[in-house]
Amino acid sequence: MNMHPDTKNIQFQGCAALAGLANPYSEAYKEQHTAHIVEHGGIEAVIRAMGNYVRDARVQQSGCSALRHISYQRRTAQNAFAIAEQGGVEAVLVAMAAHPDNAYVQHQGCAALQKLTYYEDLRGLVVAADGIDAILRALHHEDHRRNSRVQQQGLRALRNLALDSDANRRAIVDGECGGGVAATLRAMQKFQDATGIQVRGCSLMWQLAHVDHAKHRFIANKGVDLVLGALQKQKHAHDPYLVLEACGALAKFAEDDATRADMVSKGGAGIVAAAMARHESKDNYKARHRRKWGCVVLCTLLRAGRREDKAAVVENGGVGAVLCAMEEHPHARDLQRKACEEKVANAMDKLTAARQMMKQQGMDEQAMFQRAFQMMADPQFRVSALQNMMQQQQQQASSSSTTTVPPSTEKKSE
Repeated sequence: MNMHPDTKNIQFQGCAALAGLANPYSEAYKEQHTAHIVEHGGIEAVIRAMGNYVRDARVQQSGCSALRHISYQRRTAQNAFAIAEQGGVEAVLVAMAAHPDNAYVQHQGCAALQKLTYYEDLRGLVVAADGIDAILRALHHEDHRRNSRVQQQGLRALRNLALDSDANRRAIVDGECGGGVAATLRAMQKFQDATGIQVRGCSLMWQLAHVDHAKHRFIANKGVDLVLGALQKQKHAHDPYLVLEACGALAKFAEDDATRADMVSKGGAGIVAAAMARHESKDNYKARHRRKWGCVVLCTLLRAGRREDKAAVVENGGVGAVLCAMEEHPHARDLQRKACEEKVANAMDKLTAARQMMKQQGMDEQAMFQRAFQMMADPQFRVSALQNMMQQQQQQASSSSTTTVPPSTEKKSE
């Protein structure tokens, strides 16, 4: 590539070869391949080729692909920052602008931006270079609406840009071609069997719903139905990421009173409880985060007090999931408050009585929940374990009341 900068085909083949060597999804991938590429000036060579052959779609596609894969590193962001410093963000956006009708360029361009925006410090560069509207144009393009790869990578890139930034969220919501709300809804409706798009759609919904008018647009256009439908679909049943992102989106939607009532009427509590129970045995950061947001949704929905919702939560293993979330997040005040004050932990009426007894006896409620969690390792015995605990407390209370002699009786006998 360095020796033949004026030979277009060599530049195309060179970019394609570097993309293949750096591809972490390839069976032959090794981290040292990417290290060698960077060490020998591969980033500079790719960006130079893209700059020299802007009108050649093959060079632009393979160049975006190479930058996408080179930026991937498990333990460091060094390559991504090197790409940004050498003009990689601008090169990708120029490629997307020069070939708006080419699905391959748009796919690899969105994918490269998704990798780069994984790092918070690089998001500002993408936004400043009009990256949000470039992604929205790709998602809304008439031809690319039917391309699942463009849709998935575009949603992923927007989700990264929306993280922890109200300004970026508003820019996405109010962006070109109808903005991020319309793009998300359309992608989820069109690709209901594509797990990747459902996950990324729920994730972007969660982020954009922090903007009030975006949340109301999602709700008005059946966003709740799309999320609940994704959770229920058998094809997505075993994807743990979907549960996390869907519960996060539902938690934001449930802040609206009318929407919460609608979710309750559609059996949302049972749907969420069943989804949480499917992944309850996992123990990692994502699993704990997933249980936390699932718990928040259940707490919110059960405020309606419907007996059938409580029964659905118990039948689907939701009680154990809630207790597990409380144990894993003891300092998450909002979660603890919802789980206790809204009485989600006592989805059964008998457990409500046991909880009142604990308060009367001055027992530490959190300690009791922790003890209950230990007894509930086997889902089949969750209900019986809680009932046994209640009976033990009743027996203790009964025995203590029979052994105590009222002071008034002693005084009279004297």
